[in-house]
Amino acid sequence: MIIRARHLLAGLTFFAFAMAETAPTPEPKLEPTGRSLRRKFSVKVYDITHYVEPPLRGDVFTHAGLRRVEMVFAVTVGPDQLKSEIRRALQDRTTPEIWTRLQKSLQAFEEPITAGVKSGDVFTLDWWPDGTLVSRFGDRELGCIQDPEFAASLWGLWLGPQSLVDRDALSPE
Repeated sequence: MIIRARHLLAGLTFFAFAMAETAPTPEPKLEPTGRSLRRKFSVKVYDITHYVEPPLRGDVFTHAGLRRVEMVFAVTVGPDQLKSEIRRALQDRTTPEIWTRLQKSLQAFEEPITAGVKSGDVFTLDWWPDGTLVSRFGDRELGCIQDPEFAASLWGLWLGPQSLVDRDALSPE
């Protein structure tokens, strides 16, 4: 009887742990800080919206909560072109030393990009306070990279001094 009770208790403990691990985490409450768009040669490439977990204090780079950019594409772009555009934009906006340090994370970021995008597709990047960057295509998670320098460099593409979009439209400051 004691052995059977132990097995039952062990089974219930495992079940409770398994359920806790698979239970969906609630979506954090985010507020938009702004919206902009990316044009290339006067062609609209994507709309972009920036969100933060309130309250926003300071700028988006020092914000203590979750930050998100959501891009809704307006054109069809293949996977190789997507990767090439990201690489070129990052390399143009970082020092050679930083560019070298970003390579491992950049490769991890690019690896799951195996398909292109078409008009209406949604790509989301979440930047968590610990430096973790989570990328999603539609409802599917593509990757999770824990590299604060990579996250800040990638965020700089839209909210840095050499932004690809009108960064003043994305940030409330």
